[in-house]
Amino acid sequence: MSNRKGSRQPVIRAFCLSPIACLLITASGCANLQQTTSEPTAAEAQASDPVTSQPHVELQGQLSIKLGAHGEQTAQGLSLGFFFSGNAQTGQLDLMTLMGSQMAQITWVPGRSILTDSKGSRTFADLDALSQEILAEALPLHALVHWMQGHADPSLPSQIDTESGTFLQAGWQIDTRQLSQKKLQAQRPDSPTQRAVQIKVYLDR
Repeated sequence: MSNRKGSRQPVIRAFCLSPIACLLITASGCANLQQTTSEPTAAEAQASDPVTSQPHVELQGQLSIKLGAHGEQTAQGLSLGFFFSGNAQTGQLDLMTLMGSQMAQITWVPGRSILTDSKGSRTFADLDALSQEILAEALPLHALVHWMQGHADPSLPSQIDTESGTFLQAGWQIDTRQLSQKKLQAQRPDSPTQRAVQIKVYLDR
């Protein structure tokens, strides 16, 4: 795949032996991912009104994910370059290696999410299951598309504090105060049933 446009070279670092590290180890075979027959079709992309009503956006930058220790789960972390194209309902997310080559590609339409990497293509029921598989945690990737644009996911309840520039949604606190500097932070506190997670986004555009 050709390199994406952007002012900053995507960077990726891993510091644990975990499903995250395994994803990085297999990345060397993904520099030139090919399109597969399991990619969402145009008909699926137009399957519902919310898909067609949401604007198409392109976002590029770096993503830092920190997973806190919890019970027998050890702390984990990952930093990577990304390029997103689409919207929260129908999109494509490319994950990039240190050298800027393709590590993995995630595509989704309502009811179907596809991971393509050096192992081939795998289909998941939703993005939660897919992110659990490759990132060791079910992350709110649908909502993150909205958060990176500075607003809450309109399909989910939220509590917005306009004075502080933060809001709560789906158990996460999202801080948009540095979005003018193309920085976003989302945090989920730990609880008896789940670990703490911190997501930091550094946007190139």
